[in-house]
Amino acid sequence: MRNHFIVNQCLRDQSMKRQSKMHQFMGKLCMKNQCMIQQILRAKPIIFCIDAIRMKLMVKMNHRRQVAERWKGALVLEVQKIVTELSKNKGMYDVHRSSADMAEVDGPKGRFDVILSERSCSCRKWQVIGIPCHHAAAVICHMRGSNWEDYVDDHFTVTRYKKAYAMEITPLPDKTMWDIEDLNYVIKPPRQARPSPGRPRKKRIRP
Repeated sequence: MRNHFIVNQCLRDQSMKRQSKMHQFMGKLCMKNQCMIQQILRAKPIIFCIDAIRMKLMVKMNHRRQVAERWKGALVLEVQKIVTELSKNKGMYDVHRSSADMAEVDGPKGRFDVILSERSCSCRKWQVIGIPCHHAAAVICHMRGSNWEDYVDDHFTVTRYKKAYAMEITPLPDKTMWDIEDLNYVIKPPRQARPSPGRPRKKRIRP
């Protein structure tokens, strides 16, 4: 529910940039990474936490590279599912073409104008998300020989996905084999204030 609220809030913001791209599954990805980091940071020294995060990222990036190699289409799997779902709802909208790339679309929530060459719709959802909205999807499905890859932002292509996870993290040996450098000084733990003896005094507010 929170992810839907974030998307709707951005759609209502008229001062947002047209180049911004976001979607609901991005929020899910952030939540998963946050839970992973919270599990690592439980009662461990900072150096071991960093090493544990490095190992998690190394394994995760390798896994996603392997998953991307199995994809056959041009779009990532999540976006491909969204596109398929959009194609099923095309019957709810009436398309009135004005030119090769412009049309008016009547739907349950009113009429909107779509410009395919600019990847824009007056509902502004296409500009924000980077994936065609229901109105644009109705126009695309109305065209013969249309290719969905031409109307989805490049951020959601398999090529971009592979490029994002192309970097390989180098494995490291055990901590007993790490090089220890002499810093010529000792880092002491922070001082902890001791509670004063006796019953603590009450802070009364004088009238």
